[in-house]
Amino acid sequence: MEPKPSHQLTIVVGIVERNGKFLILRRVDENPLWHHKWELPGGKIELNETPVDALRREVREEAGIEINSPRLVGIHTHHWHLPDRIQQTFLLVHRAQTDSDAVTLLPEENDAHQWVTADQYLAMDDCLEGNKDMVMALYTSAANAARA
Repeated sequence: MEPKPSHQLTIVVGIVERNGKFLILRRVDENPLWHHKWELPGGKIELNETPVDALRREVREEAGIEINSPRLVGIHTHHWHLPDRIQQTFLLVHRAQTDSDAVTLLPEENDAHQWVTADQYLAMDDCLEGNKDMVMALYTSAANAARA
């Protein structure tokens, strides 16, 4: 069997917190693998853009809100096994705060939003795999550190 071609992608992802919960968006996508899956806001880093600038832009575009104090909390790698290739995605995960609860969605990208706790998100069946793995790693690590 001939190996599938690979593709690498680096994106920035935000855990945007407000009042003990974080923002998730329900994705609109032509690919059924990703359509109507709950995800964290984020996206591709444009040329000459820093990851933090990309995160600020993506959250503003996707949710219409401004974020405060973004900080890198981890790098997560996820492999998507697509019909024609394997896509390796590097997720630069940032945590940020917002004071806004007036979310305005970009309808061609997302059709719903929620503010959830980590436990609520991890209990959902319709989340993007990479995002769920990332939230589990981040919040499980934090919970274990708090207990130590």
